[in-house]
Amino acid sequence: ALCALILWWEISSQRFWAEKGVPYIRGLPFIGIFGKSILLLKNFSVIFSELHHHKRQKDEPISGFYFLKTPCLIVRDIELIKRILVKDFHSFPNRLLEVNPKNDGIAANFLPISRGVAWREFRKVFTRSLTPAHINTFYPLGQEIVKNLEAKLLDGTQLTGSNVYNVLELALQFTCDMTFLFGFGIHTECLKGKDKVHIEMSRMPVGFNFWRYCSFFMYFLFPRLANFFRITLTPKLSKEYLQNVFDYLSKIREEKEFQRDDLTNTVLEMMKDNKEVFTTDAALVQFGTLQVGGTVGTSSIISFALYELSQNPNIQDKLRMSFNELTVEKETTEYRDIANLKYFDMIYKETLRLYSGVMFIDREFSGVNDSDGYSLEPHHTFKIPRGIPIFISIYGINRDPKYYKNPHNFDPEHFESSKENPGMNFFINFGQGPRQCPGQTLSEFQFKMSLFHILRKFRVKKCKKTPKRIVLD
Repeated sequence: ALCALILWWEISSQRFWAEKGVPYIRGLPFIGIFGKSILLLKNFSVIFSELHHHKRQKDEPISGFYFLKTPCLIVRDIELIKRILVKDFHSFPNRLLEVNPKNDGIAANFLPISRGVAWREFRKVFTRSLTPAHINTFYPLGQEIVKNLEAKLLDGTQLTGSNVYNVLELALQFTCDMTFLFGFGIHTECLKGKDKVHIEMSRMPVGFNFWRYCSFFMYFLFPRLANFFRITLTPKLSKEYLQNVFDYLSKIREEKEFQRDDLTNTVLEMMKDNKEVFTTDAALVQFGTLQVGGTVGTSSIISFALYELSQNPNIQDKLRMSFNELTVEKETTEYRDIANLKYFDMIYKETLRLYSGVMFIDREFSGVNDSDGYSLEPHHTFKIPRGIPIFISIYGINRDPKYYKNPHNFDPEHFESSKENPGMNFFINFGQGPRQCPGQTLSEFQFKMSLFHILRKFRVKKCKKTPKRIVLD
């Protein structure tokens, strides 16, 4: 009788989408669609991509599914996605994850998670300090780091005629030196094998272990319970490290009256102007956001690009030829010259298409201006009620044959013609709308600077340790 009661409860709790007339994807009893992710057998991003490409519903603009007992919605239609992220942003201003600042002040004030007034104030930090003008001003300062990168590669090749590098480590060293100088005014020497603590601390917030998995899982599935038990997402060492960096920067700039138009200066000024929002934890996490995004996030994109260029020598040769033509044409190259190379930009976008740093976007309908629900007309008659989680699979869109011809192939020509590849006109790897990632400018700068200075003098080739294909963890 007990088993029958449990089974009845399981079936009755999954009637929502059927009653609303919305096509939905069934999952296994009790564990739903995300069973393999819960058991650490499949990446969450792959699950969302499978929902996007569901055999019987891939042409539907929306599909319902259940996250355990919670009814959720995956959105496929590009025009509807634009409405949610841009035009009607006021109805979908927040992501699902919410952390009580009393439990974890760092995670709660992390830009992608923060909400309301705090989010708007934190966003100003990055929109003010990561502008194209800042990048162009920084370009001459970054030349020393570029020279260190070239010297590191040249020293290795002179010894043996060729050299094997872990390109992810190489890219991480480069981006660490760049990010610390750009955002904090600190000269690190990671490319010279020093200052390894900064690399270790950059990795730690996004590192994976069983406890962190359980913590994220609790916040995702049972947020009230996670907050009740005061579960934290920020490693203790990460907070201590950020506090030390913050104290050092504050002391240097105060004692020496050192002013520099960068993120550090912006945060210190905003702490004086808005003490209520910019608590110490809120200030610390702005430094951490730039550090992790500028190092770990960008270095991954750089390493994926180098991997694909080693697998596709014809594409690499064409790119190197464009670099050679530029250096012959111009005695001195500015960043704008490098950034404006069309084929280079196509490779940058193609790398992001296949290896997006953010694999899916989640939103929650606030119901502030639409108390009777959010209308999906003309796509569907269903109105989204308040609190329903919305998911958009970037990973799925970027591999959808409706938007890209031969989507699983690395081919920069995907960004040549919008007739054959309509997805190029809807590129959301950094998000869209007000919550679009403000670090895109810095990421692109580091990507293009590193590849330009590596490939204009060196050729990237596969070695015995190069994997035949890349699989998501």
